[in-house]
Amino acid sequence: MYTPQFKSTGLKDVLSFYSTPLVQAATANMNNSSSSTLVTSQPPIPTITTTTTTTNNINNIENITPKKNMKENHFSNGPLTDVKNIQQQQQQSSSSENSSDNDDDEKNLKVLHGSSPTSSPNFKSPKNKTLKIKRVKSIVNHLPAIKSMDDVVKLQEEITENRDKISNLQQQLSTVQKEKTTIEEEKINLIKQLKELEDKQKSTEDKEKETKQLLIESENKLNLTIESLHQEFDSKISTITNEHTINENKNHQEIFSLKDQLSILQSKNQQSLQQLEKIQKENQEKSISIQNDKLLIEKLESDLKNSNQNNLEINSTLDSTQDTLKSVSKDLFFSTCLSIKLNLLMISKPCNLSTQDLWEQAEASQISSSNYAKWISLKLNEYHNDLPPSSPMKSIYTNKTTTTTTTTTTSNNLSKSPKRNGKKK
Repeated sequence: MYTPQFKSTGLKDVLSFYSTPLVQAATANMNNSSSSTLVTSQPPIPTITTTTTTTNNINNIENITPKKNMKENHFSNGPLTDVKNIQQQQQQSSSSENSSDNDDDEKNLKVLHGSSPTSSPNFKSPKNKTLKIKRVKSIVNHLPAIKSMDDVVKLQEEITENRDKISNLQQQLSTVQKEKTTIEEEKINLIKQLKELEDKQKSTEDKEKETKQLLIESENKLNLTIESLHQEFDSKISTITNEHTINENKNHQEIFSLKDQLSILQSKNQQSLQQLEKIQKENQEKSISIQNDKLLIEKLESDLKNSNQNNLEINSTLDSTQDTLKSVSKDLFFSTCLSIKLNLLMISKPCNLSTQDLWEQAEASQISSSNYAKWISLKLNEYHNDLPPSSPMKSIYTNKTTTTTTTTTTSNNLSKSPKRNGKKK
């Protein structure tokens, strides 16, 4: 029994082997058998497919078959090929094979090279072509020795398995990139909301200042009006009392003087009575004006109370806006922490730190929202620097656990954080 042995020089020897041993087997069968059929069964010509997938596209599968040698030797695919013709054609093609060896080497290198991972956008391909050729030659030299069709089948199965693994990794990468884009969009939206809330806060503060100034001006005006009313009231009372005293003195003098002149004084008394009635009317009018002034003072006091109530309402709206601003800043902190953790996880640097603990530390140190990303990245880098070097299996396990913990913690914290209300009071 003929047992072929292969040198580990690559796929070219395998392909050249499958062209010659078939002829030897056919001649051996012709000497032993008397029938006209020389070769009854041919082993299937192996097809070695090399496929590599990139992030941009999956390149077409390139088949390596010994069709070129079959065409050069004018072999027919039928089982009844004449052995003498085959031997003559082999001798003729042996001279041409030596010249085409270099071409076959280059073609095999191109086929094996295919669409290598260097075509991916993340890989920086070298500009020098000789480096590429040397790298591919080293890959070909390190290929395993193929001794039978089972090895070819195993190699093909390994290629398909690697292709499936690469496609799965690409799908995972695309999902992670989509999650990253969604998180960045949420971050942009939160930053916009923060800016809007800051603008609202500024506007409310300006309104509060304006209202305070208006209240101060109104209080000053009220004080001035009250002082002026008090002065008028005092002046009017003083004039009335003076007039009353003068009138009484006059009356007494008239009484003493009118004892002798009763007839004359009666008429004068009537005149004085008329004057008294006039004075009483004037007093009534003055009392009415005083009552009106009192009513005006009460109205002004009620206006002052209303203005104080409005001031309290403005203070309550300010407190509510501060609460919403705090909740929005908390959401921003959690989203930035999640995005940084995902980026570190993409670089295979998982982190088990709790985002709630980081948030409490940030509140304690009073870090502004613009410095959240820097502060979180510093804390995570300190955490990674303090960690001891771990085994690769442990790192894979921690990657899985950190992804689950980060997602659960962020979801819990976001559910605990108060909802933003856009209602105006």
